[in-house]
Amino acid sequence: MTFLSVFFDASGNADDPSITALFVSGFISTEHKWIRFEREWNTLLREYDIKVFRMSKFYAEYRERRDERDAFLKSAVGIIRRCTRQSFSSGVDLASHRTYAAAYDLHLVEAYPYALAAVKVIAQVGKYFKRRDEGDRTTFVFEDGDLHKGRFITALKSVVPQLTPLFGTKAQFAPLQAGDLLAWHHARLIRDKRVPPGDALALLARQQPKDGTWGIHDADWFQRTCHRWPKRATRP
Repeated sequence: MTFLSVFFDASGNADDPSITALFVSGFISTEHKWIRFEREWNTLLREYDIKVFRMSKFYAEYRERRDERDAFLKSAVGIIRRCTRQSFSSGVDLASHRTYAAAYDLHLVEAYPYALAAVKVIAQVGKYFKRRDEGDRTTFVFEDGDLHKGRFITALKSVVPQLTPLFGTKAQFAPLQAGDLLAWHHARLIRDKRVPPGDALALLARQQPKDGTWGIHDADWFQRTCHRWPKRATRP
């Protein structure tokens, strides 16, 4: 039997006015490959004198050092590709969420952007396993400290009561740093609505098979789904 672990991180929090979309993203792999990932990843970080990788901090520090930044990201994506099986990423367009949350009484899972994205990536993993005869020995790990973590736990128990995820820091679990990179990348794509020419992170899209495991809850999704929710009472 194969023992698998999947690690997820979020691209910020829904209360940050600078964020257009919130993503929860991550990767799944075997225990053996995650050990290889940590070894190669930590070697790369030492080359750049980085103790714990956070994409937002890295990008800010290397904004004017394009060649070094792209060299690091190319190496980082190569490590991720070699050491992981599949990527998962779920986002929520925050403006759309605020609009529909004001008009409708959203269900427990949809009421908080982080909870919605986190529950959806777990559902993506479930669909991934349906196509394979495995998954009963899988550990789910999320970064600790994300806004509305408690709401996510409550929402998850309402739909998958048998699943209890683990929580930890990027320093404890290096694979969370890979999830941070992917979540940041997807949030930026939604914000900028384009991929910069020669962007090293575009390799993620070409090298990681998505197979229906990337998605966003945008205005179209909310419009298609709103019939499930009761409308809020309007004030006279």
